[in-house]
Formats: sequence, structure tokens, C-alpha cells
Amino acid sequence: MKLSAVRLPPVARFIGRRALLAVPTLFGVAVVTFALVHLAPGDPAEAQGGHGRTPLSKRDIEAQRRIYFLDLPLFWNGDPRGVEALEQKLLAALGQGAKGGGDQREQLLKQCGTLCLPALARAQKAGKAGAAKAIDAIRAAHESLGPPAPATRAKWLAAVLPLLAPQALAKLTARAAAASGSDEAPFKQLTARGKAALPGLMEIVLDTNASRALRKHACAAASDVADFDGRLDQGNKDHEVFTAWRAFWYRERRDHVRFSGSERFFGHVTQTQFGRWIGRLLSLQLGVSLRDGRPVTRKIAEALPVTLLLGGLALLLAFALGIPLGVWSARRRGRPLERAASVTMFTLFSLPSFWVAMMLILLFGGVGYLDWFPIYGLASAQHENASGMTWLFDRLHHIVLPVLCLTYLPATLVAQHQREAMLGVLGQDYMRTARAKGLSERAVLWRHGLPNGLLPTITLLGLYVPYVIGGSVIVERIFNLPGMGLLAFEAFQSRDYPVIMAVTLFSALVTIAGLLLSDVLYGVVDPRIRVGAVLDARDSGAAGGAS
Repeated sequence: MKLSAVRLPPVARFIGRRALLAVPTLFGVAVVTFALVHLAPGDPAEAQGGHGRTPLSKRDIEAQRRIYFLDLPLFWNGDPRGVEALEQKLLAALGQGAKGGGDQREQLLKQCGTLCLPALARAQKAGKAGAAKAIDAIRAAHESLGPPAPATRAKWLAAVLPLLAPQALAKLTARAAAASGSDEAPFKQLTARGKAALPGLMEIVLDTNASRALRKHACAAASDVADFDGRLDQGNKDHEVFTAWRAFWYRERRDHVRFSGSERFFGHVTQTQFGRWIGRLLSLQLGVSLRDGRPVTRKIAEALPVTLLLGGLALLLAFALGIPLGVWSARRRGRPLERAASVTMFTLFSLPSFWVAMMLILLFGGVGYLDWFPIYGLASAQHENASGMTWLFDRLHHIVLPVLCLTYLPATLVAQHQREAMLGVLGQDYMRTARAKGLSERAVLWRHGLPNGLLPTITLLGLYVPYVIGGSVIVERIFNLPGMGLLAFEAFQSRDYPVIMAVTLFSALVTIAGLLLSDVLYGVVDPRIRVGAVLDARDSGAAGGAS
């Protein structure tokens, strides 16, 4: 069968096209998030020491800048290189001599470690000022490197440089990778090579097929040579440790490897602030939180289900209450009870969610009057480890008030839109025809009128999804629920940009899913609107135009 003859079902083709349209939307979200980091007042690196926390040192600020890739060009890198760029920075700093820049030289020496020894050896032969002193500094910091240190610097370099050759490091890395879990000798030899051995160690750390014991030795060795503590303990935090190592290597790799030809070719756009930002999103390397050091993906995985539960129940209740109320209001238009209901809905629409939350707590939370519902957290202490129906009822008991806070506003909006849509339907000719056939008023209203009146209301479904997600910020903060809203609030408060980026991305994904759901429901509610018919009409029209 030819591939061109395979035709997907109409709904699948429709969802596929919508998914393709979501790509530029997500790209726009990434651009907005990128602008958020770079256009926000102040330096995002220096901001990590604010809000009552200890001010960061220059070295810590530089490390924070690397987290956001602020040390790279914005959109175009004229000369993308790896270790070579670090070597040039070090040699330029050494050439300053007594003119200043001592802190920069010390920081570069610590950052380079043994990586730049070959370049420093060449610079010493060429008579470069400061090269010999830099070699001695590295020699003092790595006393275990190579055989016992000879009397002269030249003999020491002659003994050490072969140990740092790519071929020697590759053989040693292969030995470490083939070692059993109890054999630490190859890793100790790799550790003695300093930062030059870090690429090989990272291959083992990030190898998902390697045993835990082997990766544990690699993590310990990498922690010894890198300015990063990522050791494995006996707990169940392996995923978090390896996620932190992936984020570290995604950020630091360029200073430990020599770029290949293809990497240099594409590096003009990839080794930039914007390129690395987009690459991080595409590879889901969302990094770790600057607030507590936990992987961002783990925090999102814990918070997203809470918000989806609250938002899903709120939208379900909003449409379940708003649609019948809108139909009832349209049917009894102008009557005193309907006018009173309209005034009540407009009053609810004008009430801010935080005020409604405080009133619900005062009335039903045991603060002032009735003690019906808990007002803190997602579970009771005595039911934290419960299961079955006890677990379910305890969770539902805790989310009653938050769900009400998220429901009342969209319910009033749905009711108003449904009322206006039904008013336009009730006077149509097909409604009078249905009544003339002898159908009951209930059948005319719900069987013929409602499907047509639902279409404008369904359109609003995609618009209510972002409202519920945005409203959860206030509601989850007031009721202290560990959802996306509380996570976003704490991230904005501490300027935790990796978390802000992730929350923005996943909020956009949920909004796109809501829009897709509203489009698919069009064909479910009204038999005259079918996705397949629409797509077939478009395809036939395109074919006719082409012919």
C-alpha cells in the first residue's frame, strides 16, 4: 500500500492540524518567557540575593548569569567555540599582569582547572607573561595529577600532558565504564585528571543503561572535579540528582569540550542566549529551581494535577450550572424572578475572587460562624496516608471552598452567554415549526433549541481555561494548596525564572488543549457541524483550485 493512500480519520486529521498550529503558539510563549527574563527590571542573576537574603558574591552572580546564559551573545555568536574560548579568556587575563583583574584570573583558573594546561604550556614556551605562574597554581591545586611531581615545572608538564591527551582520557573512561560497581580505582584515576576528565565522567553519569552503583561512583568523581555537588545518597532521589546533572551539563558542557565542525557551524545560532533558551524547551531541560534546588519537572509534576483537578471541577460545575440557568432565564425573560436572578449574577460577577474566598472562610471555615470545611492544605494530618474512599472524601472535603471560588465567576458568564444565545434561537422559524408539529415545549426547548444555542457557549470554553489557571494563583495562595498557582506565586516572589518558564509553558499547553476541546465539541453538539465534512470541503476546495 502506498503511503499516500493512507487516510487518517477526520477527527485525527483535525487534531493533527490543530497540533501543528500549536507549534507557533508555543514558540511565541517561549519568546515571551525569554523577554520576561531579559526585560524584567534589574539583573536576574543579582536578584537571587534580594528579598531579605544574603547578597551574592561576584563569583555567585557570575554563576547565576551562566544559568540564564547571560554570558552568551543575545541572538548571534560570531565565533562559537568551547574550551578554546575559555583558553583565550584566560590568556588575555594573564596578559594584564599588574594592571589588575586578579579576581578574574583566579576565577578563570578555577573554572579551567587542568583543561587549559596544554594551552598554558604553549604560552609558556612563547614567553607569555603569567603563564608559568598559572601552571604552578594548577600544579598546586592538583598534587595528585600524574606521577610524583618532578623537581622542575618542565618535567612535571612533560609527565602530565600525556595523561590529559584525548586518547588517554578515552581509554580511562572506557575502563571506568566497564568497571563493576565495587571497583572505584578507575574513577579515582579519572578524578586525578581534574576537569579534563569531566566529559568522560558525564557520559557515565547520564548513561541510563549503567547500573546505579556505577553511576554513583561517577557522580562522586564528577562532584570532586566540578564546582557542583551531585552525589547519590541512599534515599530515593536518583531522578532528582540525575536531572540536576543533566541541567548542569547542558549549561557547562561548552567549557569542557572542543566543538566539532558541525557544532561550530550551528553554534552561530545555538550558542546564544535565545538559542540555548529554545533548546532547553525542546529538550525539556527545564533545569532546577533556584529557590530550593529541586528539578523543575518534578515540581511541575507534583503541582499540575492539583490545578487540573481544581480547574476541571470548576469548569464542569460552571457549565453544569450556567447552561440550565441561561436556558431558564431566556425562557422566562422579563419575569420578576428572572430579573432577580440576573441582578444576582451581575453582583457575583463584580465580586473579586480573593474577597469571596475570605467570605467563604469566614462563613464556613470555622473562623467566624460554621465549621463545615477545612481551609488549609489538601489533606488532613490524620488522613495523610489513608487510601480508598477515606482518602477520596478527605480530598474532596478540602477542595469544596476553593472550587466554589473558581466556579462562581465562569458560571455567571456561561449563564449570561447562554441566555443571549437562547434568546436568538427561540424566535427562529424551525422552533415555530417544531411547536406546530405538536411537540411539547420541553422537547422544543431542549431538543431543538439547546443544540443551536450551545455553540456560542462552547466557544467560550477555550477562553475560560486560562481564567481558571490564572485565578488559581490567588485561590491556591489563600487556601495553601500545592498547585500551579501557589508554585507560580512563590516563583514570582523569589524570581525563580526556571520555574516561571515552566509554569508559563505548561499553562499555554493546557490553554491550547482547552481550545482544541471546544473545537471538537462543536461536532458533538450540533449534527450539522462535523469535523470530517469541514475538512473534506476544504480539501475538495483546495483540489478544485489547484485544477
